[in-house]
Amino acid sequence: MTVYLIIMYILVFLVSASIGSFLNVLVYRIPKGISAARGYSFCPNCNHRLHPLDLVPIFSFLGLGRRCRYCKQPISWRYAIVESITGIVGLGLFLYFNVIQELINHAVYGVYLANGKVNDIVTNLFYIGTDVVAGTDLADNTSIGSLLHRFGETSLADGGYNPIRSLFETGFIPLHEFTIAWLPLILWVVSFLLFCVLFTLSLIDMDTQEIPDRFHLCILILAILTILFVPIGIGLKSRLIAFVIISVPMFILAMIIPGAFGGGDIKLMAAAGLLLGIQGVILATFIGIITGGVYAVYLLVSKKNQRGGHFAFGPFLALGIFAAYLWSDTIVTAYLSLYM
Repeated sequence: MTVYLIIMYILVFLVSASIGSFLNVLVYRIPKGISAARGYSFCPNCNHRLHPLDLVPIFSFLGLGRRCRYCKQPISWRYAIVESITGIVGLGLFLYFNVIQELINHAVYGVYLANGKVNDIVTNLFYIGTDVVAGTDLADNTSIGSLLHRFGETSLADGGYNPIRSLFETGFIPLHEFTIAWLPLILWVVSFLLFCVLFTLSLIDMDTQEIPDRFHLCILILAILTILFVPIGIGLKSRLIAFVIISVPMFILAMIIPGAFGGGDIKLMAAAGLLLGIQGVILATFIGIITGGVYAVYLLVSKKNQRGGHFAFGPFLALGIFAAYLWSDTIVTAYLSLYM
């Protein structure tokens, strides 16, 4: 089993790193108005078409000695760094959501669910309060309980409607097929897609100080898919309030103080509000302001930027959004415990 797990983890890393290679393409092409879906990969220095062996993530970079095979010009370290970070994060999220173990547990708890426990699990899975899946054996015998607990409450916790629950109740979707086997996998995919969107827009913002609208749209789509198809999360009311609770004040401040926030940052927090809910978007903003402030102080102290100068704020907001998406409850609880 250990050998198979190692092979699986290597494959997850390689697939994630390959996606990182595509992110490099997006970062280069989108600001230049070049289609990322058409055409072939080419060297940005000599425009020579790249051979498939030139496109193997990380390994091609190392094997070519960090130089183009055709023009011998140096290849930026950022290509390999982006691929490596994307591979590590993809694998890290795969382990964080315990995808393999839950797929294994599915075989065991399929029998459990067939023995009359389904109703208890429906009640506790979709009405999660302080004690997640309390009252069922799942609380002790599977990590689904702890996974849901650390990821947040369901949309029904504050009276919201989650249409996926009605599908379970009518038998349209087999409950055990979804919750035990596929939920961790879905959370991994959604989280990794969110990381890819945030990572790409951060790199583009660093290069151009602009965030293309297509990335805000991607986050909105992820938020809508989460509302519709992931049976945990935040209530619709909380999401709608969060859509404006940060973005509108940022917009007003930008109107009063020109350059205080870019339009891309404002739209980013609006989209993030629909994804994260009130608590999450406030936390994301707090993290973004703190980390961005630290970076601004560093720039001033090191004299790399003059007072009143601008720098890309999107990467810091993106960091806050991703942290809040994964650990909102954990961070808030830890913070409040300091004063209790």
